[in-house]
Amino acid sequence: MKIKSTYCSVTIILIFVVFSYASRIPMSNSEALRNSEVIIVKGKVIGIDKDVVRIAKYVFSVSEVIKPKNVELSQEIRIIDKHYASTAMIELEKNMNVVVYLTKSEDGYISHREINIDTSIGVYEFKGLKLFLELMSIQQINKQTISCVNALKNSKSSFEKKAVLDAMWETRNLQYVSALLNIAKSKEDDRYVRSWAITILAYLEDSSAVKELIPLLKDQSSDVKRQVLVALGIHKIKEAVPKIEFLLTENISEELRQIAQETLKKIKTIDR
Repeated sequence: MKIKSTYCSVTIILIFVVFSYASRIPMSNSEALRNSEVIIVKGKVIGIDKDVVRIAKYVFSVSEVIKPKNVELSQEIRIIDKHYASTAMIELEKNMNVVVYLTKSEDGYISHREINIDTSIGVYEFKGLKLFLELMSIQQINKQTISCVNALKNSKSSFEKKAVLDAMWETRNLQYVSALLNIAKSKEDDRYVRSWAITILAYLEDSSAVKELIPLLKDQSSDVKRQVLVALGIHKIKEAVPKIEFLLTENISEELRQIAQETLKKIKTIDR
């Protein structure tokens, strides 16, 4: 069955412009990797100027260029955030260490994501970013596959596991099935990591592996159950029908109920 996917230190001046009703989704590591125009830099906020009406300027000293390694930056560049003063505004403070995802614009650079590496969460997130880029830089496919499996096994934090799963999604192949099933069935990993592993399984051509997810329809996490339903629908696992019908008799959210009904419809549809 064919499965289709739907889914040198430099000083910088950052200028953030107001769009009051704006919102944004931070750029993912996969998006940053695929977009050759994205520059990821690490550095420190060394000055703040908020004298200009509705504009905050941050003087940012870059200590490392994470991606790409061969980029040359001017000593001072302008970074424009279109979400300043909105609910998605960026709040940077003097002496804060940050990783910033940038793209070039007519006026300078636009910031698409920031990681505050002064926090423990930010440190883990940054480690995840570097791990993802390291795995994706491996050219030999078999070596990359083995490296991904080993990295998933050795990862300690959810951020690191998420990063490895990002790499597995980008390089998906059947050799990942066993490792992905272990994460999906894990009682120790959080629901986001488990759901991501299930999503990747859904887009691998291994229906027997997806059948092993059926017991997870009883999982406590709605996120896990949702992604299991999606996987069962994609692979049209008929053995799951009784379990899905039972799930529909339980007290579940309207969203989950709708997905369960859609999954039943897909499974019962005969391929023409």
